[in-house]
Amino acid sequence: MLALFVNGGVVLQVDAAVQDAAEYAPDELPEEIAVRGRGGTDFRPGFEWLDEQDIRPGVCLYFTDMECSRYPEAEPSFPTIWVLHSALCSTHYFANRPMWRNQEYIVIDD
Repeated sequence: MLALFVNGGVVLQVDAAVQDAAEYAPDELPEEIAVRGRGGTDFRPGFEWLDEQDIRPGVCLYFTDMECSRYPEAEPSFPTIWVLHSALCSTHYFANRPMWRNQEYIVIDD
């Protein structure tokens, strides 16, 4: 999950819980990130963490395979873009996506 705002961004690594949180200035975004966690996907902890930290990004990029149907009860107050790593994930997206008004998805084929 990458929450972007004018003066930087927060990278959250989330599976069933937040595994890591790192804040970056605009010129400090890393080229690579060591992945932590994996499996047991639950979309709620990342959005809850942003809410607890009172972070309201301009947009949230959520990198996922969409193999999960556990979302926050309330739609976030910021746009969410689900970034899928393959076209196959779009099948999961349409089967499992929340019915939020302010969301989109993009596919990055590997």
